[in-house]
Amino acid sequence: MEKIEKITHKNFVKLSKNYIDSPNHNGGFAVLRNYDSRVLLSAPHGVGQTRLGKPKEAEIGSARMALMLHELTQSNLIIKTKNIFDDANFDIRSTYKDEIVYIIKQYGIKYLIDFHGIPADSECDINLGVNFGENIKNNEELYDQIMQKLTSNGFKVNVDNPFCGRYPSIAATFAQSYNIWTLQLEINCGITNDPEQIDKLNTLIATLKECVELCEKAK
Repeated sequence: MEKIEKITHKNFVKLSKNYIDSPNHNGGFAVLRNYDSRVLLSAPHGVGQTRLGKPKEAEIGSARMALMLHELTQSNLIIKTKNIFDDANFDIRSTYKDEIVYIIKQYGIKYLIDFHGIPADSECDINLGVNFGENIKNNEELYDQIMQKLTSNGFKVNVDNPFCGRYPSIAATFAQSYNIWTLQLEINCGITNDPEQIDKLNTLIATLKECVELCEKAK
């Protein structure tokens, strides 16, 4: 695994400072673009959401991870920055999804990784939601390579459990509508939120950097 400069938990937290609830992003999301990248990183749950009229807590670590990986790989990025009382990973239509449509068309996106968080007491470190294979069927070899990197670096990985990334999730929506490879990647919040797990967080950052780079290099 390639060595990268380690981050402190304090600096990891700072990554979201200029994005989450920032007056610079009143539309509810922020986009960081790179015309040379065909990969889009997404974090729709870094702020609170509203699903069927009920509030859902923010998965802040997912936004910070997406920002970190954008910084390391320069892949395209879209993150939710404000609770506008919707849920972009549940609602069939949202301004967040509309923006993803625009990015896919304008930048020729071929690969989308949608970051989320699962509770700290979950049995796994990572859950890969592939919609029972439907969302990654146009490049199963890439999926196998990502799985191998995660497991070989010591992470316990579940597939489609507890979340499978089925429609109308962001992953399934764009796999079906635009025939791109997508992955709903759920990270145990203990890794991203607990300062005592900083070593594991740094290992995960380095591992996911390599996973994003695999997507960038894929045909």
